[in-house]
Amino acid sequence: VLSPLCMRLNKALLPAAVSDKTQQYLQDQIDQAHKSPETQLTSADRVGKLNWDKADHELGQKLQQQHCAPCHQLRGQGTLVGPQLDGAIVRGPQRLAEDVLEPNTNVDKAFRITALLLDDDTVLTGLVRDVEDGSVMVTGQDGKVRQLPASRVVERRESEQSLMPANFGELLDDHQLASLLKYLTNP
Repeated sequence: VLSPLCMRLNKALLPAAVSDKTQQYLQDQIDQAHKSPETQLTSADRVGKLNWDKADHELGQKLQQQHCAPCHQLRGQGTLVGPQLDGAIVRGPQRLAEDVLEPNTNVDKAFRITALLLDDDTVLTGLVRDVEDGSVMVTGQDGKVRQLPASRVVERRESEQSLMPANFGELLDDHQLASLLKYLTNP
């Protein structure tokens, strides 16, 4: 007989306090999300229809500061949670668009989300770094860092997902996307 904890570890990592009905709903949403990518435009399709002539360098800079700088550094400005963007210039707009619009396609192991089940039945997700003093640092999607003793971690699961929000491309219209990509690749 599997313990309740072992049974939970075979599903999504959720606190025990979440009802079975809610767990099933969340699992259905996860399953649906895995099925829907083929109905969305690929980054190549979206970039192919951008109007580069109307891309606005100033708007791109503003968008970078608003949306990217909380997690990425560019020319020494911003926070270093995710990869530095100084190398974006060599990637070109198409490859950079893939990183922005499809952040879970090519995720470096250093930037994959990890879920931690803690001894108080809470779940923390984010970028996890082990610290030499025996603690764990977790950086969430909001950029906030939490440090806690490693002894509080009951279960640890690494995912293939990026910390970068997968829906980031939905926040930008085509003009904004073209402006951001142009700014990142042409400083």
